[in-house]
Amino acid sequence: MARLKRMLSRISKKNLLIAAGVFVVGSLIGVGLFTFIYARGISYLGNDPATCANCHVMEGHYGLF
Repeated sequence: MARLKRMLSRISKKNLLIAAGVFVVGSLIGVGLFTFIYARGISYLGNDPATCANCHVMEGHYGLF
């Protein structure tokens, strides 16, 4: 326990804030990339009408198109 207290006392508040900031920014980027890939976001950047079929709400409309 004393060893842990010595280790924690060496960490400055500045370093702790930097580590927390890196963790938060990394988490946001990771979640954003996961969502973009899972939702096939790259397909929405083109002009292909088949992109509408990615959404279950649009399947009927795309079928009639």
